[in-house]
Amino acid sequence: MEKQRLIGFAEALRSRLNYFYELENASTSFYSQTMNIGNEQFLPLLKRLDDCILYVENNPLYAESAVYLVKFRQLQSRALGMIRSHVLSTLKAASSQVQAAIRGSGSGKNAVTEGVEASLIYVRFKAAAGELKPVFNEIESRSSKKEYAQILSECHSLFCEQRLYLIRGTVQQRISEFAKKEALPSFTRSGCAYLMEVMPV
Repeated sequence: MEKQRLIGFAEALRSRLNYFYELENASTSFYSQTMNIGNEQFLPLLKRLDDCILYVENNPLYAESAVYLVKFRQLQSRALGMIRSHVLSTLKAASSQVQAAIRGSGSGKNAVTEGVEASLIYVRFKAAAGELKPVFNEIESRSSKKEYAQILSECHSLFCEQRLYLIRGTVQQRISEFAKKEALPSFTRSGCAYLMEVMPV
């Protein structure tokens, strides 16, 4: 009976210490040259890191828990920085693809104003940036934590900045065309209708 009790105690202790042992594994993984957002281990490792942070936060009396918490948070900051960099590079690549498609159309801005912006700007950008959805979903699921709420806000801002960069000139040109051709009431209706088409995408 005493042996079983000791075995149970050892297993319980091991399960608690595993959270601290995870620091070395997480450090090795997140500082590896091969680790990136596309790595299938990235999100599970991030989840495990969050679990470790939560456990250490809830057990501040453990020896060196404060030291471990600082190191875990440093790794979390690194991981979230990797996410931000990945989002930015993906969106910039999507913008470049759209711009190349517009130039390749051979008609420049005139083609855009004639209606092909839906395919060249909106649809293609949305498709190119679609790979970010799993990452966004993962961040949104943890947005109750301030670190994730902040990175989610930053990612949304990056998305909007790149979209604005692409559509600003086209929207300004289209609104100017409405203003030249239509009276104020009609211009207001046309302008609002056009902006409604732009905003949901």
